[in-house]
Amino acid sequence: MSELRGDLFGTFTAATLVANAIERIGEGISEVAHRVVDAGIEVAKFAVEASEMRENATTAYDVLLGSAEEGEKMYRAIEAVAVGGHLAIARAQTMAQALMVEG
Repeated sequence: MSELRGDLFGTFTAATLVANAIERIGEGISEVAHRVVDAGIEVAKFAVEASEMRENATTAYDVLLGSAEEGEKMYRAIEAVAVGGHLAIARAQTMAQALMVEG
């Protein structure tokens, strides 16, 4: 009888340990999934902000230069200078607009 009790206790203990390990693995997977979703949301926000910044800058150049085509050319030229000079594109666009407005 005590042998049977020991075997049952050992089996129960092993099953509890396995269940706890599976629960922790599930929690870890859930945490990773949440972080992946959060990262995806941040990437989407960044893409929207970058798109809005480009649209706003191109519109500003359109107004300053008199045509949408010239505005787009100016945006691309400043973007190329920024990338070549390791400068943030948004910062370069802001600086260029300020120079154009203020002379």
